[in-house]
Amino acid sequence: MTSGQGSPTTSQDRYTTTSPLGNHEPNFDACKLAEAAGAGLVGREVTMQPPAMKNLIKEGIEHHGFSFIEIISDCTEIYGRKNELGSSAEMVLSQKKGLLPDYYDAKVERPFRPGSWTTGVLANNKRPEYYDAYQEYCRRHSHSS
Repeated sequence: MTSGQGSPTTSQDRYTTTSPLGNHEPNFDACKLAEAAGAGLVGREVTMQPPAMKNLIKEGIEHHGFSFIEIISDCTEIYGRKNELGSSAEMVLSQKKGLLPDYYDAKVERPFRPGSWTTGVLANNKRPEYYDAYQEYCRRHSHSS
């Protein structure tokens, strides 16, 4: 997003250019929405993890079918200042605090503040890609002359 406007993923009570009194709308998880809509591969990563982000994007591109990749990136210019989230460096470091490594499960005590962001591949369903499924449907239902 640009210019610091609010979006469906903006947390409640956060200030943006388009919500100067604070966002009153509940936010939603775009990855859960994409998964519920049937995306073949769904993933999330943060900008402070370039190698993992690169690998996730590559996996999304190589996936046969629809992929949805969310990249968490902080807007330090407007959003950060309006919400007093600190400098650019402080905001990037706060991403680390928000991570929930995929190799930890809910029972493991985390070495840092428990986060709410699960990263990596979040869903990978094996349903047929649309065009392939359509071609198969046409093949099965074609009338031979």
